[in-house]
Amino acid sequence: MRKAFIPISLSNPFYTKDSLRYLFKVYLKEYSSTLIVPCDTLRYLAYEGKEELHPKRLVEQQVLDLTRLIQNTYRDTLADGIDISYEIRLFSEIEKNMAYQNFVFKLNDSIRKDIDVLSKFEEYKNYWCNRIYGQATEKLLSIQNKYILDETALAIYCAEILGYNDEFYAKGRWIFANWIYNSRIDVIEGILDHREPCRRFFEILPETPFK
Repeated sequence: MRKAFIPISLSNPFYTKDSLRYLFKVYLKEYSSTLIVPCDTLRYLAYEGKEELHPKRLVEQQVLDLTRLIQNTYRDTLADGIDISYEIRLFSEIEKNMAYQNFVFKLNDSIRKDIDVLSKFEEYKNYWCNRIYGQATEKLLSIQNKYILDETALAIYCAEILGYNDEFYAKGRWIFANWIYNSRIDVIEGILDHREPCRRFFEILPETPFK
């Protein structure tokens, strides 16, 4: 039976009790287990770009609020007779693992060695840098470079290495991980020593009727 993976941006207003409850009841009940990853690492990078003075306090509170929201939603679905097997694991915990660090190195190396993939990566980096910050200074581009690399590595690593094959993400159509799976799957096959990738992606749209 397949397993599910949900990366959650701490700044994404999409994740409310209603939307999570719908996700739990309609989708996640079909999976043997679900890995929910609050992306604290990415939030720290975003705050670094915006020169936030107290990022640690803000991120810790956001993680606490999200964890409580997930736990409360789980209790509600349990009361409805639906038992979801899930684990909450922070991105910062995953990135401490040496296997993950080696995976990021391999992914970055593969991107840098392929001029077409690197060109697309740079396109994503510049687009998001300008959209988020309104400018693309050297510092901001460096931050966005790490952000997109980490975001992409997390998606591939959780699917192909940890075995959480089906990713659910709110409004994730234009993320680099999806481009590389759709357009250059050979890069991922190379990282996996030519094993066939098994990730499937499901976009959760805000207009979904959460009732």
